[in-house]
Amino acid sequence: MFNGIIKHIGKINKIYKKKDYSRIEIFSKIKFSRSDIGSSISCSGTCLTLEKYRGNLSCFYISKETLNRTNFKFSKKNDQINLEKSLKFGNHVSGHFVHGHVDTTCRIKKIDCIGKSWFINFKLDKKYKKYLIQRDQLL
Repeated sequence: MFNGIIKHIGKINKIYKKKDYSRIEIFSKIKFSRSDIGSSISCSGTCLTLEKYRGNLSCFYISKETLNRTNFKFSKKNDQINLEKSLKFGNHVSGHFVHGHVDTTCRIKKIDCIGKSWFINFKLDKKYKKYLIQRDQLL
């Protein structure tokens, strides 16, 4: 679980593409420890598993499904990545709760700039609209 407040920005150093998965190597100033190996890190809003790190380089596993459902399929060397470690119980939360697990993708229909904010209108597949209506009724 993440709070959506980006504290680190990294840059893609290398991408290793295989048939059923990829690995991505990111250069950043974010600090990891041995206990962070295997943990979930928000990488531009997508939850990825930290496999290893060495100094300022960190390596993440990207499953085939994650590639199919995120912008990582379009990523290339030197692209910037927003990075955020997961929340820890007892720490201050200064944003909102974000899961980082991607269920689907959609198309952007329109973007309006309103002051310092953006209003983004998405076109969502019908099968997910039903879920959103049910979820909103529970809140």
